[in-house]
Amino acid sequence: MSEFAAIFIGGPPHAGKSTLLYRLSKVLRTRDVPHYALRASPDGEGDWSHEATETAVRELRSRVRGPWTKAFADSVSHFIDQRHLPLLVDAGGIPSLESQQIAAACTHAILL
Repeated sequence: MSEFAAIFIGGPPHAGKSTLLYRLSKVLRTRDVPHYALRASPDGEGDWSHEATETAVRELRSRVRGPWTKAFADSVSHFIDQRHLPLLVDAGGIPSLESQQIAAACTHAILL
């Protein structure tokens, strides 16, 4: 078990999970706080989706969105278990067995 926290950020779709993770990570970076923002959802979200134009985001999001799979959830859960930095984890807003597995691998949660 890692000594570092893994904070799951959860809530319903469009509640602001990705925006919270983006802004929190940005503040932590400006304060030189080591961490990793883990986008643990196959929806393709990332910092780019907050920094690109709305047109580019709409076009790219349609290309990168993928389905949940057990292999994806297993891989993300393994990464969380092996973390070497504190993690902020966004697993999207659609409840599933895979997102529950990812949440269970985390040490803390922020629910919106």
